[in-house]
Amino acid sequence: MAVSSFPGDLESFLSSHHLSPTSGFLPSPSPDVSFKNFEFNIWLFTAKSIPKLLWNYPGEFRKQVDALPLLLFTESRDDLPQWRLAYCALSYIAQAYVWGAAVGRPTDEDEAYDEKVLDYIPASIAVPLRHVAFHLGIQPGLTYSAVCTWNWQRKFPLLSSTTQERASNLEPIFSFTGTPEEAHYVITHVMLEFAGGQALRLALEASKATGEKNGDSLEGALRGLTEAVTKSKQELSLVKQDLDPDVFYSRVKPYLNGLGATNIHPKGVFLRSSSQDPTKGEWIKLSGASASQTSLLPTFDTLLGVTHSEEPCYTYDERMRLAMPQCHVQFLDALTCLPRVKDYVSVNKTNQQLLEAYNNAVIALEDYRDRHFTVIGKPLWTSQDSFD
Repeated sequence: MAVSSFPGDLESFLSSHHLSPTSGFLPSPSPDVSFKNFEFNIWLFTAKSIPKLLWNYPGEFRKQVDALPLLLFTESRDDLPQWRLAYCALSYIAQAYVWGAAVGRPTDEDEAYDEKVLDYIPASIAVPLRHVAFHLGIQPGLTYSAVCTWNWQRKFPLLSSTTQERASNLEPIFSFTGTPEEAHYVITHVMLEFAGGQALRLALEASKATGEKNGDSLEGALRGLTEAVTKSKQELSLVKQDLDPDVFYSRVKPYLNGLGATNIHPKGVFLRSSSQDPTKGEWIKLSGASASQTSLLPTFDTLLGVTHSEEPCYTYDERMRLAMPQCHVQFLDALTCLPRVKDYVSVNKTNQQLLEAYNNAVIALEDYRDRHFTVIGKPLWTSQDSFD
């Protein structure tokens, strides 16, 4: 249930959930790209070898993974950048191990070891992946966080804190194919999250103004939110730009599939828990990496009071929450206790300027969501929440 006041200042509220007032759900500062403990760099080396070994030397990648020692991640539990780096590296290795070099290649009975799709992950990867994922409160497999949110680095440092982020200065830390198409897909989503960071801050400012019953501040925040969401939509339009569909859908997209989410894995994928006994472990079915796992859309819905009339859409969003980091899910839960913009606007409908600002924000969000699902799938949402 929403409350009438906002809990403290915005920066403190965001930082308590490991969010940034400038970059939103993206890490600030940027993600770690190496391990402090040199012992774990073997995961880094293995993950970064995926594009070269899978495509140029079939059979070598899985042999390299099979030879890995079973290590348990031991960094400080508060050092989130290190845990996120471990999660990304292990997720990429696990996904590449399962799918191998079968993606984009014809199959035959004489195919090499790396050209077969497997239904298990060896203990050397499965055990630490399970451990790291549990600590982060996220599923032990590839997610939007592993592919986009935590998987980027700058080619050159920013000149100052006010320097604008540019896609040309960003690149993925890990890749399955090493293709420009995969890098473009990752970085355009990172830029989308950067644009969404400003919209997130404005949506929270709107909630804060609601709690303070400050109509003028609320109107200003809503108008700013409309502009920020519109900018995010422009970033979203770049996702498919310069993206060769043949390369993306045949070589990149299959690696983003879940573990046990297709008919290829009817039982799921087996996470081995013992290097000595391959029968010990558990079967899992995971949804894979999807842009629907972004926390931006449910954030805007909650703060503006947008509801969904179609049950399938609600179920879809709830399923995506299972693949979000725990800190993001906790943030979304905390939002339900904040002042709701819609409640204030509904009792002040005679304020035409405020009403117009709210309706424009909802319409902008509707356009953004429709465009979002047009890019990643069919449209699933229509708004019934603007006021007449």
